[in-house]
Amino acid sequence: RLVERRDQIDRMLGDLDKAIHRQRTKQEEIRQDPKDMFDGFDPTSVEEETSRRWGDTPEYQQSIHRTSSYEEQDWRLIEEEQTGLYEALYALMQQGASVSDDAVQKLVEAHRAFISRWFYDCSHERHRSLALMYEQDERFVRTIEAKGTRPRLAQFLSQAILLEHGN
Repeated sequence: RLVERRDQIDRMLGDLDKAIHRQRTKQEEIRQDPKDMFDGFDPTSVEEETSRRWGDTPEYQQSIHRTSSYEEQDWRLIEEEQTGLYEALYALMQQGASVSDDAVQKLVEAHRAFISRWFYDCSHERHRSLALMYEQDERFVRTIEAKGTRPRLAQFLSQAILLEHGN
């Protein structure tokens, strides 16, 4: 009986080792997914800057709390939703839509709701701050414009957000 019990415990330990290995592998994949989401930009490369600039804000704390629990499927959903928003905005821009068009403004609100749903409660004022960064920070421009496949979209989005908020 002791030998049988030992064999059973050995199998359980083996299963536990496999589960730990899968979890570690899953965590490594999750860490890589955000980088893929941002067209090769590695968000961890700016963690110090981000923490220094916004670490004491409730939005930053909320974003850290939310994203720390995301799994690979969550990052995929985020990527798909973000890409869908940018592609829809870009299509309207290509069709000659103005930043004041209702369809554009609905997508601007959907963009703010996207941030609120996945990262932090994004007020209109915070959205306005993001709009300014979308035009001024090349890292955002490259991501929004998908490395040149959606030219001028960052500026278009920024102007649409600023218009929505009366600026």
